[in-house]
Amino acid sequence: PLAPNTLKDLEKAIYKEIERIKTKGPKEQELVKVRNNLEKGLIDGLSSNSGLANQLAYFEAVAGNWEELLSLIKGIQNVTEIDVQRVAEKYLIPSNRTVAWIEKKSGGEK
Repeated sequence: PLAPNTLKDLEKAIYKEIERIKTKGPKEQELVKVRNNLEKGLIDGLSSNSGLANQLAYFEAVAGNWEELLSLIKGIQNVTEIDVQRVAEKYLIPSNRTVAWIEKKSGGEK
């Protein structure tokens, strides 16, 4: 984080945001942006022959049917604020948390 903020300040801000999502859900504009970015990432991965082959092979091997890729894209667009809130309440809890801080050593050591 940028001074004067500390890693502890950043961690507290993250927890505060998680609690906001759990109690109020995400804002619609946030959800639209995430949906669009996820969909774009999937579609961009199909823009080359090798990307298309990799994605189709992956879905065929993992999901048992390459057409599950299309279902995933539809599923992303169907995620609601309530879905995000429900998942946050279930999984973004202290007992599931692992926190690690990486700090530079003082005194110019590497």
